[in-house]
Amino acid sequence: MNPTNAEPHSFHINALALNVGTIYFLDSKNIQSQFEKISKTEQTRILNAGAGITVTNPPACVAPFRYWRGGGQISNIIALDKQFCNKFASEEIFCTILHEIGHIVNTVPITRYSDSKIEEYYADDYIRHCGFSTEWSTLLLRLHDEKAIGFDKPEIKERAMRFINNEPKLINEEALN
Repeated sequence: MNPTNAEPHSFHINALALNVGTIYFLDSKNIQSQFEKISKTEQTRILNAGAGITVTNPPACVAPFRYWRGGGQISNIIALDKQFCNKFASEEIFCTILHEIGHIVNTVPITRYSDSKIEEYYADDYIRHCGFSTEWSTLLLRLHDEKAIGFDKPEIKERAMRFINNEPKLINEEALN
């Protein structure tokens, strides 16, 4: 995606950071430059998702905790593993954040049967929706090939191949409109 064709932006990714250490990490990895590549609509959706980001030691995940900051409630905390993410380029970290945000904003429709595999597809497809298909599929394949903990399963390669084969996106139109 070419940032010169992107809409003007006023939101900074650090607004989602829950502590100074996370701001420092996001700045050091230049995540804002990746964030500026997505549309203003998606930036606003992310801001309104009730998510906060923190750098910690478990693998990346969305934790449905309640966290209060400045009088406002943050419903979902995205925990990024600093050691793991230090191996990533900025667009790969940003894709990881988008995937976790996808669990919040691109949820499986209630009328559809759901399982963890389908939930991962929906979260992955939010990344496609934002225009980072190649970066995410490349990262998934690399982690699978390196047999990174939690990424050595056949499902990881299947998820990447959905992007490479350009399979239909699973998008919850109600949630994303």
